[in-house]
Amino acid sequence: MKNLRKIIQKPLGQVLLATLLFCFIFLALFVGLYKAGTAYILKEKSRRATNLTALTAGAVYANGLQLVRESNVFVMAATALDLAQIVQKISPMFVGLPEDLPALIPAAWAADPNRREEVHKIQRIMFGIENRQGSTPF
Repeated sequence: MKNLRKIIQKPLGQVLLATLLFCFIFLALFVGLYKAGTAYILKEKSRRATNLTALTAGAVYANGLQLVRESNVFVMAATALDLAQIVQKISPMFVGLPEDLPALIPAAWAADPNRREEVHKIQRIMFGIENRQGSTPF
């Protein structure tokens, strides 16, 4: 300790001490700058990841909507088939008079094959929609 005190009191020792002090300050500055740079890079990566997550979620939602639209084509096809079968079954009963209409309604209900409900069941399973009882379809 005495030897260090003698060195520090000489001009060469003071220069050495000042140099060490400045080296420490610059080392602390460069370490802080490095940490700030890595923090900025991580922040930019997280911002990009957040943007990609939002875009992915939006794309999944939009694709889901498109899938619903496309699956509704099957519902409309099943509806058209049901209507064609109903018309085919009740057309012999229909003579065109308005007073026959009340008798045609129960006949149309009885002739309905209800293929639409089968397509709806498939859609519920595909899209994970809960049943009316509140449970999932699986």
